[in-house]
Amino acid sequence: MTTRAPNRLAHRERPTASRGGPRAFASVALPTWIGPRAALVGDAAHTAHLSIGSGTTLAIDDAHRLISAVGVHGPGRLDEVLIRYDAERRPQVEAVREISRQSLRWWYGLDHRWGRLAPDRLAWSFDHTDRNVLAGRPALGGP
Repeated sequence: MTTRAPNRLAHRERPTASRGGPRAFASVALPTWIGPRAALVGDAAHTAHLSIGSGTTLAIDDAHRLISAVGVHGPGRLDEVLIRYDAERRPQVEAVREISRQSLRWWYGLDHRWGRLAPDRLAWSFDHTDRNVLAGRPALGGP
């Protein structure tokens, strides 16, 4: 007989339509990404909402930075490398996570805009969401 690992998330309720439905997004932000001789990368360490399409890029960049740092400083200084990785990478990731939070707010507010904006203005808002989010402006202008 095979035993399965316990589902640690079993106690969490599934999202319902009144609590965000299928759009529910769990944000992960840990106080540290490192431990003794180990580091977390990508979604294991930090998440960014899928609407900005940066999850894989962040994970690959995390891994690249970590590998490069070990190559420069050597595996004999791994503890120092890990501390530097956590300290130097965190501000870069946090900047992307802020853009992600802004995009998330736009998408979660779509229900509010749907039917209240003229179709051409809603289409403009949708088309300019990424550019406006990156520039730190709400995507509500338009034709």
